[in-house]
Amino acid sequence: MNAGCRTLQQAGIIKKISILAFLFITIPPVIAQGIGVAPHKIEIEAVNGKTVKKQLIVFNPSDEHLDFEIRAGRWFGFSPRNFSLSPYEKQNVLATITPEKTGSFEETISIMLKQKSNKGLAINLGAAVRVKITSKPKTSTVIGAATTASIIALGLSVFYVFSRPKP
Repeated sequence: MNAGCRTLQQAGIIKKISILAFLFITIPPVIAQGIGVAPHKIEIEAVNGKTVKKQLIVFNPSDEHLDFEIRAGRWFGFSPRNFSLSPYEKQNVLATITPEKTGSFEETISIMLKQKSNKGLAINLGAAVRVKITSKPKTSTVIGAATTASIIALGLSVFYVFSRPKP
């Protein structure tokens, strides 16, 4: 009976090894690629409706040719948005951000590695850049000009009062 239990245990182990071997043979391996991005965090102070420009650098640290795509919310534009990098090559990317409302916001810029495996499966890996945006309201040029004129008029009045001859 003791020998029979060992045979059943050995059969269970052989079954597990067979299943694992089958999985390793039939499922293609997924190898994660590295993506280098600088800076990893951006802080922006902007005026609502005014465009701010920031530079990103994307780096391919692998020894393979890679295709990239950059994604973010509707306030963002990128030049270029899609590009390819040879091994160890870098790409400067101009990010333009135009806040559409006032307040403090957090967004994420996603730098996606677009790759297809030999089985036709699309693999998307990526890196993220956190963006903190503080958007202030627009100031009207009319209000700014009126304020400037008022300050100048006040200054001239004070100058006139103190510079005129005393009787």
